[in-house]
Amino acid sequence: MRDMTGYLLELGIAEAVRNGFDFQSDCSETSESKYLRVFRDGFWRGFRISCHQPVYSSSRDHLQILVPQNPDDRSLRNLESYFVHAIRTGGRVVADADEIKFAFMAALNAKQDRLLKRGRTHAFLTTMEKSDIRHRLNHRAAWIHDELKRS
Repeated sequence: MRDMTGYLLELGIAEAVRNGFDFQSDCSETSESKYLRVFRDGFWRGFRISCHQPVYSSSRDHLQILVPQNPDDRSLRNLESYFVHAIRTGGRVVADADEIKFAFMAALNAKQDRLLKRGRTHAFLTTMEKSDIRHRLNHRAAWIHDELKRS
């Protein structure tokens, strides 16, 4: 299944390139899930490619491309077609990966400062803390998109 998520990520990247869209991709730190963001119509559109339902709130912010356990040729072709079409027209509005990295650094620095006051020297962000930051930024990006559509 890891090979299938990687294959679909490559398919999505190829479709983004073919259409002249900027893109960002990354991989889950804890599972086989892959993430693709495509910049279209002034906003980043997010896609999550995985073999399981999302666990974290930030993962649910993306359009879900769920890989079946044992896909036959027909279901794989249908999934490919759906994903390629979604790259061009769908996806859920999410935050820019660079904005997320900046927010991670700010949160890590703030956590480090608090720990230094207690005499500790090592800080890290948990998976849940990272998810909360991503989710907050994704929610804000989607809200801005919706507000601009209304005006």
